[in-house]
Amino acid sequence: MVRHRVLLLVPQQRPRPLDVAERLRGWSTRIAEAGWERLGETGTDRETPARLFRRLRVGMLEAERQTLVDVRRSGAVPHDVVAGVLERIDDEEAMLSGMAESGSARRHAAELLTEARRR
Repeated sequence: MVRHRVLLLVPQQRPRPLDVAERLRGWSTRIAEAGWERLGETGTDRETPARLFRRLRVGMLEAERQTLVDVRRSGAVPHDVVAGVLERIDDEEAMLSGMAESGSARRHAAELLTEARRR
């Protein structure tokens, strides 16, 4: 229901690109999953969807980086183009790492609060 309301914000006089609508739906789903993950899963060994996403995406970024290094070595693409794409990969990896660290800090704080309440 919320997703449909968001899509109504897009001006009707222009056609809505389907890829933008799909990205908004995906973003909405990820935000909702992140909220549910914060409420549960504390203290379990089960991998949450967000952790699985980060782990798999970091693996994809490593593969992309290796491919770009090979392309740079071949000289088929200008150095500045490869450098720009590598910078984007580095930025995304740093963002994913920051998300993982903040999630760990939240879990640790929740564990400390639970432990303090037991005393």
